[in-house]
Amino acid sequence: MAKTTRKQPAKKPTRKAKRSAPKPKPAPAEAPQQTSGVRNGNSAPEAVGPGTGGQVDLQAAMEESYRQLQSIYAAFTQQYTDAGTQYQKLSEQGYAPELADLYKEFTETRGAEIAQEGLQLAIRYAASAQVLSKRYTDELFHFLNTRGMNGYLADPAPESQAASISLSGAAGTTLSASFDVENSTATSVSPRVSTTPVLDDSGTALEGAMIDVVPELINLAPGQKQTVKVMIPLDADLYREGVCYSTALVIVGLGQARNKLISCQIDVI
Repeated sequence: MAKTTRKQPAKKPTRKAKRSAPKPKPAPAEAPQQTSGVRNGNSAPEAVGPGTGGQVDLQAAMEESYRQLQSIYAAFTQQYTDAGTQYQKLSEQGYAPELADLYKEFTETRGAEIAQEGLQLAIRYAASAQVLSKRYTDELFHFLNTRGMNGYLADPAPESQAASISLSGAAGTTLSASFDVENSTATSVSPRVSTTPVLDDSGTALEGAMIDVVPELINLAPGQKQTVKVMIPLDADLYREGVCYSTALVIVGLGQARNKLISCQIDVI
């Protein structure tokens, strides 16, 4: 018997479904702007404490100032180290006989001028630090005595205040002040009192300015003290009205590294 083949049903043509266009995706939401106080991507964030109503957080501000001070100190230390290395190399070559005269000439001229300028800066720093320290103490004392503690604190003892002298007078007059030098060691000492140059408000030394110290050399037994008097004539040809001048009294020889610096401000009125 012959095999018969069964016809397969014809396949209907399929119609491809139309692909619908992709729906537009929603635009990403913008990130909320930070309110940390950063400006231009480089500025330090403003320190705003919670619940302070925008007032600067003192602790954060002090920490930021301290970080800046550390950075300055690190840069200064590195510069000082580099300068020391450079100076060491220069010194190894600077003592050659053919350079000896030039080396001496520089140290006696520009070297001396730069050293004098450094001394003036040190005096201004010491005087400013003394004044700021006294201002802090005075303002703190006033604040505590006027904010619910009136009369609770006694006047601070003069010994606890910064070692400084403030004088004022008109040009052509002579100002005077006195202070005690005491020997707090167990041995006799012979301290000497000297003065530093008088500087104007720009840091320039006042050439010809005189300061008289009596006595300059003191001999003190253990526990003994001596009153020293300072007289400052305000020469009308040197001192200008409305200018604040500064100087310092240096006491050397008190024993056991107890040298003392007394800053002095002179207001010409």
